[in-house]
Amino acid sequence: MTIKTIIAPVILTFLSITTSAQVDIKKMVDSLQYLKTDSLDCSAGIYWRIVAQKEKAVPFLIDKLTDLTPTNLKDRCKVTPLNVSEVAYYALTEIADFPIFLVTHMQFDHLDEKGCSGFHQWYFFSDSIAHKQAFQDNVRSWWAGNFNKYRWTAIRKKDLSFCQLSAGITGYYKWVGR
Repeated sequence: MTIKTIIAPVILTFLSITTSAQVDIKKMVDSLQYLKTDSLDCSAGIYWRIVAQKEKAVPFLIDKLTDLTPTNLKDRCKVTPLNVSEVAYYALTEIADFPIFLVTHMQFDHLDEKGCSGFHQWYFFSDSIAHKQAFQDNVRSWWAGNFNKYRWTAIRKKDLSFCQLSAGITGYYKWVGR
């Protein structure tokens, strides 16, 4: 038996496992529109399982930033239910820092009476596909150009929510550099 006959099946097995895992993450992200709950508490289990996938889920979540499909989820900053793009954004921010000014190149520095930012007004209050597309492009570019400037940061156990603990989430990616 040669080394080639041993290594080739091992590589094929690894590639099939990796591809299978990516398909599963994509399926989970694609299922965000079917959440039965109206909040991102622990009853939104699939949401927390997506977040637990860490950086592996990021490309699939970025792909959803233009998806206007409505969900049942409510948010204090929006009168109508969240759409998939907004839920994907929340999942992204659970996984990693996305400094809005640096990502969008726009200043959103005011809060309204509900504590909602100018970014919420620009992105969440608008179902403009142009806003969503611009944001998606910026996030995709930001992530690709800055991933090496992120560091995995543990969340102190006392600061972990029950939902995070249940999903095995122990930290997030903190942006640390310019």
